[in-house]
Amino acid sequence: MSTLVTTINPNGINTFQYESLNVFSQSEMTADENTAAMNAYVSLFSQKRTEITKRLNNYLRYTTEKLPIDDKTPVNALSNNNKIKNSYESVIVDGKVGYMFGEPVSINLNKDNYMTESGDINPVYDEHVKMINDYKIMSAWDDTSAEIGKMAAITGVGAKLLWIDEELNVRSKKIDPWECVWIGESIEDIVLAIRQYPIQYITDTGDAKVKQIYEIYDKNFYTKFEYDTDKNTKTVSETIQHFFGIVPLIPFPNNEERISDFEKIKTIIDSYNNCTSYMDDDNENIARTILKIMGIEVDDDIREKLRESGILQMNSIGMDKVDAEFLQKLVQTDFYKLLLDQKNEQIFRISSSIDWYSDKMVGDISGIALKRRMLPMESKCKSTERKINRSIMQEFKGVFNIWKLRNIIINYMDLSIIWTRNLPIDKLEEIQFLTQSKGVISKQSAMGISPLVSNPEKEIAQMENEDTIEEIDIEEEDLEDDNEIENGDDE
Repeated sequence: MSTLVTTINPNGINTFQYESLNVFSQSEMTADENTAAMNAYVSLFSQKRTEITKRLNNYLRYTTEKLPIDDKTPVNALSNNNKIKNSYESVIVDGKVGYMFGEPVSINLNKDNYMTESGDINPVYDEHVKMINDYKIMSAWDDTSAEIGKMAAITGVGAKLLWIDEELNVRSKKIDPWECVWIGESIEDIVLAIRQYPIQYITDTGDAKVKQIYEIYDKNFYTKFEYDTDKNTKTVSETIQHFFGIVPLIPFPNNEERISDFEKIKTIIDSYNNCTSYMDDDNENIARTILKIMGIEVDDDIREKLRESGILQMNSIGMDKVDAEFLQKLVQTDFYKLLLDQKNEQIFRISSSIDWYSDKMVGDISGIALKRRMLPMESKCKSTERKINRSIMQEFKGVFNIWKLRNIIINYMDLSIIWTRNLPIDKLEEIQFLTQSKGVISKQSAMGISPLVSNPEKEIAQMENEDTIEEIDIEEEDLEDDNEIENGDDE
């Protein structure tokens, strides 16, 4: 059996060979070898620290918990210090997620491979479809998929973990991507995944402490060990074979570069926040008007009278002329509006997103015009869709590998993944399309690209059932007519 390393020594793992197995799956490892292996995995995770921190910081930007505007300081002691957070990050991400995942992603099983020699569908087909649907229900698959898609748009990658519950059902759940690193050239070639997350525990003295949990996954084994940084101890909790046949901690990339949807516009958003914050400061500072008095020395008594009544009568001293006026600050409203409008346009254009409140998107827009304006966003979503499809196929490959142990054989290549965009539908236009597509493309293809139909296979089956019922009704009517004719002839 191949191992994860070429050599192991007390100082650590010398050479990683990522095409091989979890090192803890080796039998008869010494304590020094165990320690060396754990040190190596901790080191490997730490090497990705910059990437992991970036994911977490992007999530904190999305929630507005941590933004550069938080570090803004007042211009002077009298100035306000507003910190306006215009959450473009959430607008961009939520818009994309609603557009892509507002309608659940459909997973269909190809019927062609279930056809018998007589042309009928093997009854096992319905059983397999039910198993897939049950897995999706138990895993809250639609909701989880949307949340993972959201995480991918925020951090550049989402994460899902396959696991088996106490009743031996295969299930899946979302994992925070800043807890994960993967080793492999592509989604299908992932050979190692490491998850690290903190847990709190109470010591014998009642103190709250934190230790780090490391989970190591390869295609065959799962290992969990604890790293107590206070005690500087590492302890292996368990190593078990998981039988998924893939690395069950699966990445769901947002794009090839694994960057967030707002990565390229962070500086513009920060600039927008600064502009609106300083404008708000100026607006409030105007209320703090400054009175300029010339020709007289203003002492504490004069200041107090002015504060109490707001009116002050002053007599000149000597030949000096006494004058007083309020200083007014000129606010260039038109300039700021133009500047902010430009930044707003840049944010949506560079991020390939849609500003639904712009003049271009207000009012009745024809279907073709709407699609043309949404083309940049659609292209971005298509790229994400292709990446996520590969991850979904890996997910079901792992699920089906477990079911194979129960002698339930389903080929994950028989699955088709259908996405339906969440947009207002011109139902008349779609019905015309479905009607005119007959004889040009198959029913399933036509329904698969129509937003009117969420599950093409189910819809086709329902239509065929209705046609059968209509044929039976027609035959019964013809039979009744024949009987009436025969009865009339007898009379």
